[in-house]
Amino acid sequence: MKKYFNLLICILFITTVKSFAQITITSSDVQSYFTIGKILHISDDTSTTSLNIGDTGATSWDFSGLHSDSLINIHIVKPSGTPFGNNFPAATFSNSDTVIVSGYPAEQWQFYSVNNALLYYGFSGHGNAGGFQITAISHNNPAAKNLVLPLNMGTNWTEDFVRTDSTIISQLPPSVSYTNIHDENTVDAYGSMTLPGGDTVQALRVRTDIWTYTSTNGGYLYNRTISYLFLSTNGTQVLVDAADTTSPSTGVIPVSDITFINATVTDVPNANNTIPDNFNLEQNYPNPFNPTTIINFSIPKLSLVTIKVYDILGNEIATLVNEEKPAGTYEITWNAANLPSGIYFYRMDAGSFISTKKLILLK
Repeated sequence: MKKYFNLLICILFITTVKSFAQITITSSDVQSYFTIGKILHISDDTSTTSLNIGDTGATSWDFSGLHSDSLINIHIVKPSGTPFGNNFPAATFSNSDTVIVSGYPAEQWQFYSVNNALLYYGFSGHGNAGGFQITAISHNNPAAKNLVLPLNMGTNWTEDFVRTDSTIISQLPPSVSYTNIHDENTVDAYGSMTLPGGDTVQALRVRTDIWTYTSTNGGYLYNRTISYLFLSTNGTQVLVDAADTTSPSTGVIPVSDITFINATVTDVPNANNTIPDNFNLEQNYPNPFNPTTIINFSIPKLSLVTIKVYDILGNEIATLVNEEKPAGTYEITWNAANLPSGIYFYRMDAGSFISTKKLILLK
């Protein structure tokens, strides 16, 4: 499970004896960042296969070459406002987003709280795939400590917990698996981090080494992963998953995935300030919704864009966009408070690109 939800606003401590500043992250920093109602724009770079992760101690990182292969919006919401909030009574906030699983959209929520640690209780999600309603719930016992606070250079912690995963498909009995997890975490570097677009911030590096043992009918499945989380002073982060657990913890290493969030960006075309490669219309979020929902779309060049909403009979209900727009990624909100519950469709036309998706209003 990615830890790209651990974005932080940090306090910068200027030193006179180091060329790089050291950082301390407190509980109040984390609490102030995860404000209900915020939207985080997450860019996933899956095409970069190697990256320089710097040295231990005082160092620097150049991530200016990262690019966006996909863009996800994460919403910070109250647990009580989710369908599964009662399953995580200790959580004080939840990260919510829509993902595509085997070609079908699914909604998921991850549940957290903050005291002397950023505690991760688990996640839940549901969706419809090929006519089957699928629900998944995962609990951590005890809650996983994604970060211990305050966090600074030299902080380290080790933990053991059990993750219970339950999956229900339509009316079938639940399928349950148990995973024993052991992880070791160390803040082993600090320094200057250059971001896509050229901005430079101060950051800490957290190295996480995870061992998992999942129980099966035939015994245990073993897996090990190593990741590096770079936390900046303004909340920006880069998460790097190492492709090889035998790689050194310094210099250029092979990587399997990179996640980037620029916390200074609140309403920009792209998370990495680059032009999209293709036209794209994303599935609305949330879906079903009541009464507002968010729609994101991308265009790689200056285009006349129209986005219209239709009812199930094909009657035009609303025009959300009808103007020429420069290349970029955009977010719009549709308020359907004056419409009855039902199935609707929204269609995007931009040059020769046409895409239609279904949305559900449920009051």
